Amino acid sequence: MVGISTDTSRYKSSLHLAKDAKDAGCTVVMGGPHVSYRDEEVLRTGLCDFVVREEGEQTMLELAGAIGTERMADVKGVSYLVDGKLQRNPERGFMPI
Repeated sequence: MVGISTDTSRYKSSLHLAKDAKDAGCTVVMGGPHVSYRDEEVLRTGLCDFVVREEGEQTMLELAGAIGTERMADVKGVSYLVDGKLQRNPERGFMPI
């Protein structure tokens, strides 16, 4: 699994990294401000398997253990495609300070 954090100014570069990772057979997870609000667009590129929206520390831990299982629906703050349809799990919310 490869995680790529991006913002709008680095989005195109991030897609190049994602392509290299996909070509190497990796599962690609993207996060950061740009993809948090453009999740469907990013997923439809075919270069990204999952988008972690907003804060990703806990989400990434849960996602790593849930990929390919029935627990995917329980991972808050993640978006992905199921049979071509966007699945946007409920928000996780911000971590307390």
